[in-house]
Amino acid sequence: MNFSIQTIKKNTDDESIILVDKHGQPHFAANTYLTAKYVKAGAKSKTCDKVLRSLAAAFNWGLSANINFQERLTNGRLFSRDETSGLIDFLGYQVSTQKLITHESILRQAEENNTVALHPTNSVVNNKQYELVSNEEKATRMRYVYFYIKWHVDKFIGECIRNDKAYNAFDKQAQIVLSFILELIPSKSAKSDDEPSLEGFDFSVLDDVEGHLKPDSESNPFSTDFLRHRNYLLWRFYRDTGGRRNEILNVKVEDVIYSTNRLAINVTKTIARTVPIKDSTTEAFDKFITEYWSKLPLSVRKQGYIFISEKGSRISTRQVNRIFERIRNYIESVPDFFAPHGVRRTVNDLLSDTIDKLPAEERMPLEQEENMRNRIMGWCPRSKMAAKYSTGKLTWDRLRTTLQFELGHPYTKAGLRKHPEIVNAWDSAKERLKVKIGNQKPRNHGDGALAHAYSKIAKLEATIARLESEKELFLDQFLRWSYNAVAAGMTE
Repeated sequence: MNFSIQTIKKNTDDESIILVDKHGQPHFAANTYLTAKYVKAGAKSKTCDKVLRSLAAAFNWGLSANINFQERLTNGRLFSRDETSGLIDFLGYQVSTQKLITHESILRQAEENNTVALHPTNSVVNNKQYELVSNEEKATRMRYVYFYIKWHVDKFIGECIRNDKAYNAFDKQAQIVLSFILELIPSKSAKSDDEPSLEGFDFSVLDDVEGHLKPDSESNPFSTDFLRHRNYLLWRFYRDTGGRRNEILNVKVEDVIYSTNRLAINVTKTIARTVPIKDSTTEAFDKFITEYWSKLPLSVRKQGYIFISEKGSRISTRQVNRIFERIRNYIESVPDFFAPHGVRRTVNDLLSDTIDKLPAEERMPLEQEENMRNRIMGWCPRSKMAAKYSTGKLTWDRLRTTLQFELGHPYTKAGLRKHPEIVNAWDSAKERLKVKIGNQKPRNHGDGALAHAYSKIAKLEATIARLESEKELFLDQFLRWSYNAVAAGMTE
């Protein structure tokens, strides 16, 4: 690793911990931060060690992503959403995996700069599952990195104020980055499978991206035929499977079962699985492998990885982020949060939409639906993610299907909207969902009773909000009746 921890003994009873680079030189900003925020506050040496090890991981992520982590913070150039996601993923790996990722990334960068030849490797990162730390350890690392970034944000804003410089745009970007990190800090007790936010994008975006990325499309944003066919296949795999960023990136030729339209996802942070893919995807796979991939050197083909550069080196998560960034910048209808995980959420929304459109008698039981979703998305059987998605978005089609399933009678949207009470309850539920998305879930510190109390309070607050809204409707109705009565000359 290029950044590491060094212990300096002042005497037999006193020692200090510092962060050093690969040359053994102390990192000024990180060590200054540790002294100011922890050492002077009387923090134990164990805490200081955890802080510096977390920051070392962040700096080494920067090396693997070809980003100067400290320079970005010092100059007020924060990280994009994709970069922040990459940082969070990196913080969740064991140190041994971080070392391999950093080493291979540096070699890949050197090869791209034509300074060294990258030879085939058989590392743990390439051929086995990523070695992850516990949720508790990942949460600890993320918090320490969060506080370090926030410390620099406050410093930068302070300098702007002293120098009478504008900082509103920087402050806005900083809050987005910091909120994103906070949102993804895992619970210490729960084994989280994915990001907690469930927002996908409009289904029409999938069609727009599909149209632009077809290799023969005149509006394809990529230059060479190799890149067009490779990136289209990459898109099709994400689109069909809802796979995570690294799951698809680590797919090999042997993982595609051409005869049955199946894709085996073997390198994963959760559960390996085999999922269906469409005919158009297997055709795109066949064309790319036959016309482009098969013409690469034998040493490259022996490794088996599908997604490689034209020079034969494996593409990195940073290059995947750049591919999606180019799509975002090129296609107007694509939202700012268009990324592999956004595609994953949208695939889940599509699955919910497909199930909702089934006749009531053809719908599978909820438990069976959740088991199916867990299997397809690679969540563990006890995961709560499927339950969150099966709850789904609040739509009139979902309401109509649920009513037909529960009451045995079909209703139309127009028929439901004729009832003010239903419309009012609908609007109230929509507002509650907006508030729920905007607010963070309160910490329960592992106390089940406290968690239940929070849930009960939320339910009571929702009931109160609904009753308040209904009361307003009744008051409006009373006023209309009173006015009509007076207008008609009624006195009693």
